[in-house]
Amino acid sequence: MDFSEIDQLYEQGLALGRQGVVGCLVVRPDGRVFAQRRSLTRKLFPGCWDLVGGHLELGETPREALVRELAEETGWTLGRLIGLRKVVDWESVDQEGWVQLKREFVVAVTITGGWDTPRLEPGKATEGHWFGPGDLERLNENRTGQDTYVYDLMKQEFGTS
Repeated sequence: MDFSEIDQLYEQGLALGRQGVVGCLVVRPDGRVFAQRRSLTRKLFPGCWDLVGGHLELGETPREALVRELAEETGWTLGRLIGLRKVVDWESVDQEGWVQLKREFVVAVTITGGWDTPRLEPGKATEGHWFGPGDLERLNENRTGQDTYVYDLMKQEFGTS
């Protein structure tokens, strides 16, 4: 699979005023999937498990953003795109109270080597873990209310939803 479908959906989102966001399910050869725990100082979801990813910068393609975010947050290099798992349109409110429209692409990917040695981004993540079907409940640690987004994505990836 290539990024052409994602690029097309991204362009459609831009036309609707939506900023692009990428999130990735990094999948090991044994099927486990990586998540990182956000630091307690993060404004959104402090202490929660999250995917590697982030916002696209001006002029960046989804693939370029994914490559950059993987490198910044883990030191890893993108191997291959396994597939697009989900597209989510959502909104957030910035510090001035303005609504920001987002379009998030959740993709499953592999990396090239270094599986056991992620270099977590200082100040943003405190630990990383490879999750399998048997330990998905940990993904709900520190989540409030009905927020089970990462847990639900992982359950879907493992075919247990």
